[in-house]
Amino acid sequence: MIDKPMQEVRFEDLQQLIDEQVREDRRIEYKREVGDGKDKFKFDFLAAISSFANTEGGDLLYGMRAQDGMPLEICPLQDLVEDPVLLKLESWARTTLDPRLPPLNTRFVPVPGGKILLIRVAKSLAAPHRIKMNESGPFYARTSSGKYPMDTAELRAAFTGDALAERLQAWRNERITAVHRHHVPIQVELGCKLVLHLVPRGSLGAGGEIDLRLHADRLGQLHPMGRDGLQHTSIRLDGVLNHSTISANGRCFAYTHVLRSGIVEAVSVFQGHLQSVRMERHLMHAVRNMLPVLEQAGAMGPYTILIALVGAHGCEFTVPSAFGPGFTSTPCPNELVVLPGAEVGGADEPLDSVMRPLLDRIWNSFGYAGSPSFSDDGRWSS
Repeated sequence: MIDKPMQEVRFEDLQQLIDEQVREDRRIEYKREVGDGKDKFKFDFLAAISSFANTEGGDLLYGMRAQDGMPLEICPLQDLVEDPVLLKLESWARTTLDPRLPPLNTRFVPVPGGKILLIRVAKSLAAPHRIKMNESGPFYARTSSGKYPMDTAELRAAFTGDALAERLQAWRNERITAVHRHHVPIQVELGCKLVLHLVPRGSLGAGGEIDLRLHADRLGQLHPMGRDGLQHTSIRLDGVLNHSTISANGRCFAYTHVLRSGIVEAVSVFQGHLQSVRMERHLMHAVRNMLPVLEQAGAMGPYTILIALVGAHGCEFTVPSAFGPGFTSTPCPNELVVLPGAEVGGADEPLDSVMRPLLDRIWNSFGYAGSPSFSDDGRWSS
């Protein structure tokens, strides 16, 4: 994979692949030309993108001649009408892979004499994907030598719960790192970030996708945590983004990002101190609001609830006097507080018993035995 954002890839980067003899491997593949749409080209395209999605993601480059996996020269694509080609490739990825892939990331890179088509495929949470062009429905993965058909043992491992858990953990680690490094869909204020991920099981293995034409308004109801009033909503390529008002510095205090897969990332910033009661209210209300909306949009459960505090070191945990001897503040000793996940079946399932262990662990992180917000019978009260 070219180590640059897609929009920054230039002719010089492509030429460098040739000069440095960057061979096809797990994350890059070269094709001389975009084919005529016949079955051989279609199958080869689907095998390439599904193998990337089933492994670690990667770049597929059309307009580069290779021999035995070694790039030899740039063969610019000429007289190619871009929109019909992209529509055809998108249609194949959407209708001939099971489960289907999210929208492809594509870009035509200008080069002397024409252009190169760069297709960047992300590692898929819904893997493995198979090609539905014949009865066998093959699955492809990648090694350092390129793509290959997966065998029975690999498929068995890919479909087990352990494999799904590993993919979820890897995705979560990537997102926590991204939030920590401010690689987020909209810039947020500095401070301790309360991060909530709600992941429908279907987003990991069933491959469904929310139709934004039908459900964009509904997803707009998922307000940023703690911001049930004024908000700003935008429809994006990857889903719907709801965020609080942007300050003069270009940052906001909270956002909720709903991906097409149904996965939700919600972030709320606390500056200086983390208010215990307010934090609990943010989380409980957010999850309660999200579950029925996701079900109505077709993102079915069960759902995994994931909570973390990012940038928490030194953040003080404030506790009202009703819960202890006066208003106390205990600074967090850790930069990251990453809680284990919890699973809830759906909107009809009681949430208090699911959320209590998670809230208890947050209190544990600041030196308390557990959340005092639950009654003897396990009911949460704000």
